[in-house]
This record gives sequence, C-alpha cells and structure tokens, in this order.
Amino acid sequence: MNHSLFSKWPLSALLIFCAVFLACKKPVDPANDTHLSKNKTPLPNLAGIPAYPLDWEHIDFMPSPAGTPPIPVPWSSGLGGRKMDEDIVFDYKKADGWELVYNTFNNNVVYNPAYFMLYNKYRGLLRTYFYFSTPANYPSSNLNYQLKLLGTAAANSPILNFSSKDVIKINDNAGAVSQLQQHMVSSTGSWYAAEFEIAYDHTIGSTDYQNLQFEWSINPNSITQISLNGKETGTISGTIEHQQPAPNFFANLPNGVIDAGMKIGSKKAAENLKFPKSEQLKNAIIDAASNGVSGLIKGFLSGLLGGGGSTTVAQQVNLKINSTIETSGTATVSSQLFTNTFSIPGTLNNQNSPGFYPSYNQPLGLFYLSAEPIIKVKRTTYNLDSPPSLEGARVRFDFSIDEPSHQILFNPALLAVADISNLRKQIILTKTFGSDVLDRDASILSSEIIAEREIYEVERLTLVGSLPTSILTSNILMRISFDVTPKDGSPKITVVKTFKSTGQPI
Repeated sequence: MNHSLFSKWPLSALLIFCAVFLACKKPVDPANDTHLSKNKTPLPNLAGIPAYPLDWEHIDFMPSPAGTPPIPVPWSSGLGGRKMDEDIVFDYKKADGWELVYNTFNNNVVYNPAYFMLYNKYRGLLRTYFYFSTPANYPSSNLNYQLKLLGTAAANSPILNFSSKDVIKINDNAGAVSQLQQHMVSSTGSWYAAEFEIAYDHTIGSTDYQNLQFEWSINPNSITQISLNGKETGTISGTIEHQQPAPNFFANLPNGVIDAGMKIGSKKAAENLKFPKSEQLKNAIIDAASNGVSGLIKGFLSGLLGGGGSTTVAQQVNLKINSTIETSGTATVSSQLFTNTFSIPGTLNNQNSPGFYPSYNQPLGLFYLSAEPIIKVKRTTYNLDSPPSLEGARVRFDFSIDEPSHQILFNPALLAVADISNLRKQIILTKTFGSDVLDRDASILSSEIIAEREIYEVERLTLVGSLPTSILTSNILMRISFDVTPKDGSPKITVVKTFKSTGQPI
C-alpha cells in the first residue's frame, strides 16, 4: 500500500472514502446450507442475517438474478413441473394463516436447490417448497423427506410428536420423523414439497437456538414391493409418515414391518389410494375423510379439519391414520439431494445464529399436554337374576377423566391471533368385545372403525361375566377436539388429537 499517497489526504476525505467503500460493498449471501451457490464457491458463515423477503402470493416467477432461467411459482399452470401432494398446491394464502419462515430466492445468488418455508399459524403445519434442477435422473421410486431435531434439548422436546402417529404418547418424544412420497426425482427443473405437523413446546422460548435446531433432508428411496395392512400394492399412492432417524425410510425394520401414519389430505386423496385387495380399508379411509369434510369427528384419531377458505378448492381435511406397512426386497438410498440445518422459530437468541434466522419468529405448534391423562375406571358387579346365575352375571365399568392429571398448554402465539372454542374430550377404548360378551343395551358407547380397527367412544361398558379392570386399563385413550377461530374472520379449523392415557381403578 502507498502510505505516502494516503498521508496526503485530509482526515475528512479519508472518512468519506471509508464510508463510501463500506456502503457500496455487497452483503455476503449467508447460508448454513451444505450446498454451494451456482458460482461453486462456499458461502461464508455469518451470524444474524434475516431470510430474504418474499411476496409469494403476488408473483408469477420467483426472484432470481438477471440472465438466469425464470422459475415459475409452485402453483402456476403450464409453466413448470411440480411433484407434491395435490391437496397442498393451492393452499398457500396469508389469509389462511401462512407465514414466511425461510427463503433463499433472491435477485443476487442462485441456490441449487433453492427453497422457501411457510408455517400455518392456525393449523401448526410447517411446509417447505424445494426447487431442484438435477444433472441426471435418480434411480428411485419415491422420495423420503426427513425432519430431525439436533442439539442437547432434542430428547426433551415434543415438537415432532404430532408428525407421524395418530396416537401420541406424551413422554415418547420423536427425535426424527420421515415422510415418504410417491414422486420420483425429475431430470428437469421441478418443484417438490413436504409438510410436517408441529406440536407446541412450551420451553422453546427459554431454549437457546444452539441447543435445539431442525435438520431437514431429502433422500431418494427405492423399494421393490410395498403392502398396506398385508395387502400387496407394489407402489406408494399416498404419503406416509413414521419415526425414523435413518435416511432410508425402510431402514432397521423388524421383518420389514412398520406402523406408519397415512397422511390423507382430502377426500379425493383418499379415493385415489390404491388398495386393490383391501376395499374395506379403502372404504373406511374414504368414510373418515368424508366425516372430516362434514365436521364429524368419527373414524379417525388425528386430524385438522377446515382452513384454506380463501381458495376455491374443497375444504381442507388433513387426517393421519396409522396402518401396518410391509416391505419386501431391498430398500436403497441412491444419494442425498438436500440437507440443511435451520434455527427453530421462537428459540432464544436465534437472531445470532450463523446464516439465516427465521422471518416468522414465534413459537411453532398449536398445543400440547402437560402430562399423560389419567382415566378413572370404576368397576361394579351385579347379577340380572335372582337367585344369581352364571348367565346373569354382569360387570360394569364407568369411565371418567381425571381433569387435574393434565393441562392443555396452548401456544400464546396462537391465542394472540385466534380464539379456542368447543373444547371436547372423549374417552376411547381400543379393546373391543364380541356380542356374546358385550351387553350393549347396558353400555353407553358408540363404535367407530379406524382403518380396519374397531374402537369404542365410551362412557360406560357392561360385559357378561366378571372380568377384572386390568383388561381395560392399558387400552384407554383420550381424544381432544377444539375449534380454532381466527380473529381476522378467516374460516375456523377443527383440531383433533388423541393421547395415550393411564387407566386408574377407583
């Protein structure tokens, strides 16, 4: 450097030069993404950079640098490919609760893959749209999306507990959930999307971002044969979810069998499921979807009913119905398309995290329970005959919810924008009895079919004979439902969740 040259400048000129230099310097594009931008140089790791803004509702093409091929928005018609569940394509309006969390589309740098993430504050859904432009075909028959928790607080967080099962165990926290979709990877540019339902973690505001983060990855999977409830299908025709920390959706399965949740996004999606040898299962799922559309809580244990009211598409119904899925042959992972770590909205100090921090920064999820519910079971024996006879022997079980055993923890961020009403709790019994044992006339219950399982919604159960309480206490659930009514006048959403409960004889 020529020090003599600078020594001739007055101090004021030096200050002006420095100010202009700093003002004109382009900001470095941040990313904690494991990929490179299109210029093939690693992106520097900076702290505390806001995600790029995106007015996704009012654009036809995504932001991109001049001279790069235009990318149409995911819901455009006839301009690009998309590989995502049809029931989510047109459900993206801010008026229906969607908020921007992350976005990498911008006018300066092209990321491959590029993505943006939305969160629905009325439904507790986290959705990411990915745009891939791959150099070649991937030898896969389906795509596995995985959402995983990282950090020292991961084991104690329930945030993924709503994502894979229709029955939630309060303290059985999911460290990772996987979603399998039937779509293959295209060799041309195409949109892909996946969403996961998030449970509220009431400790999130006091948890440092370094101790709890999301890792989202995408892996092509291949499997030669798939069966649902023992019925061969050969292909995945819907979306299924289960707890799985491995990139291979079918890894580490005992005898190739998993209990997974089928995600039913609409009645049409249920009708399109392929169960060539199990019409009973398909019909039960269609009935559950029909009930959900009409607001009837029957035939399912987990669901989000309504929402999406600003569009002309049919009413949203997001059900999760567990079913046994069997596989045979060899499941393989061809490669990894994407992996990235995200700071979770609402965590402490996340605006200091390297790379992007979230645009929407309130805690995620609608609610959770403080503890496993306790269901009190009162047993009474009597006899219909006098003198007593073997045929007249009866045992009556009366069920009641121990309200002090648990609290419903609603997310304050939800309560700030919506009202909760029509809260209802139902006792569900998963053990059923034949007509030779069940005295239906002396019972207060109704039967439901969940996939191919019968359950009882029960207040009183009367059986022939003198059976002990222990046959019931491990088979009791509590189903909770309530309405979320947005304060801005948007359509209400009915939330349905079912929790494993402890039966307590009294």
